[in-house]
Amino acid sequence: MSQAWFELCDNPRAVSSLYSTAPDLEGVEVMELRAFRDGPRLQLVLDLPSFPDDPPARWRREGFNAVQLTLDLFLSGPLDLAGWTTLNRVDLSLTELESGDGARA
Repeated sequence: MSQAWFELCDNPRAVSSLYSTAPDLEGVEVMELRAFRDGPRLQLVLDLPSFPDDPPARWRREGFNAVQLTLDLFLSGPLDLAGWTTLNRVDLSLTELESGDGARA
């Protein structure tokens, strides 16, 4: 059985505590993308496609209706980016590197 994408993150509880079944990363909207030369590292800010089944009480009280997630990805190879618009939907998948040194997108 393959791992859920969030289990490859440094803090999987940040997602698993919100969702009984974590949302897919297909068709997620990228709100922000930052490239850093350290690592090299890519930071993505995503709007998750669904709201948690049982959100924290404060979220209900404040009327929150969306979840935004920031992922820092350490790249194992070159990055090619083609196009950037005002609506950037992507299908993202994370896999563990064979050496076990982290994840790649």
